[in-house]
Amino acid sequence: MDDTGNTTNTTMDTDSAPAAESNVLFVGNLSWNVRDEDLAQFFTGTYTNEEGTEVAFEPSKDEEGKPMAKVILDKMRNNRSKGYGFVTFDNVDQARAALTARQEQELDARAIRIQFKTEERRERTGGGDRRSSFGGNRSGGDRKFGGRRDFSSNRDSRGGSRNNYNPMLD
Repeated sequence: MDDTGNTTNTTMDTDSAPAAESNVLFVGNLSWNVRDEDLAQFFTGTYTNEEGTEVAFEPSKDEEGKPMAKVILDKMRNNRSKGYGFVTFDNVDQARAALTARQEQELDARAIRIQFKTEERRERTGGGDRRSSFGGNRSGGDRKFGGRRDFSSNRDSRGGSRNNYNPMLD
């Protein structure tokens, strides 16, 4: 209830809530042709904020001096772009300026989507046996029902030979 006595809705819709600001931007809807260098160049520039102050922004540099703009590649599909990437800036102010300046613009003839990176995403690593995540041991040798059977034998489930089975003896 607020000061006027009206009931207010205190629940917040997470889909419409703004993302927490960080110095890393997520960039989606990228063309498959966009590479790291294209992304870094696109996110280098200046923006004039509401107060009339010009804010310069450019991606941070790694130890080798390369811009920290990364298009995520799909290693299973000949290193083709997955259609999204991340750009890291020195601080939140530069990231905010870049987001505001580049929002709803096109890169390689595609309208890109930009937002602050909100959480760590785990990349699926290749290799290993996927079957283990679907119920453990799949060999079937130790199961109560339908375990491995030796179909080369001439014995039925009652323990006798198929050729010598006589239902009258049961």
